[in-house]
Amino acid sequence: MRNRQLAIATLLSLALFSACGQSPEQARRELGELGIPYTPEGLQQAVVNKDKLAIDLFLLAGMNPSTALPEIVLQEDLETASKFLDNKADPNYGGGVPLLHAASEGNLEMAKLLLNKGAEPNVRANPYGFYTQSPLEAAAGKGHHEMVKLLLERGANSNDLDGKNSLALLKAIREDYIDVVKILLEKGANPNSVESEVNPFLGRLLQITAFEEAEDKPQILALLKQYSSKSLPQTQTENNTSSHTPSQ
Repeated sequence: MRNRQLAIATLLSLALFSACGQSPEQARRELGELGIPYTPEGLQQAVVNKDKLAIDLFLLAGMNPSTALPEIVLQEDLETASKFLDNKADPNYGGGVPLLHAASEGNLEMAKLLLNKGAEPNVRANPYGFYTQSPLEAAAGKGHHEMVKLLLERGANSNDLDGKNSLALLKAIREDYIDVVKILLEKGANPNSVESEVNPFLGRLLQITAFEEAEDKPQILALLKQYSSKSLPQTQTENNTSSHTPSQ
């Protein structure tokens, strides 16, 4: 068994060494000899298996590296992500899924790599087919305050929904991440942000405001009142804060 393992390791090393001078056709043929299909799914599986030889052969063979970049980000494999980006992987693949994954996981180094390679911090991605989400919203909703800072420093709009309302702020309030709430408000997030959604059971549009989300969170509510008074005329501020002040 030991001799067989050594033989396989030797063959793989030789294959990797010879791959440097291979043509795309030779790389595809070698993938076939290894029993690996030259398909996006084959590349995805090589990434999951952390099969460095197969990954190198896929890149040499000319496979679009973008398709596997989201999975690489989820695996937090910075070295392979860098290799793929150097081989023209699109940092905004799938409408910005790689950066969304990095933000959601709080992976600062991965996010920096993607941003340095041109990832757009303001796109709203939809990786799972449910709803779109910005990287800032994903980071804020999980309390990753350093990621929130990074994204804002690199151009993310604090009012990430439509330039006027901040879903990132609403998510941070909902999860009671006061540090994130402070950062977002300091960077201009609208303290009167509103989220609208259609309730499929009631068949009508429902709206939730930042003040409503903070009704049972006195420290956050105080912050909202403070920043609301800075951004709105006094009469409008009084109406907003008094109407949403929790009952004693």
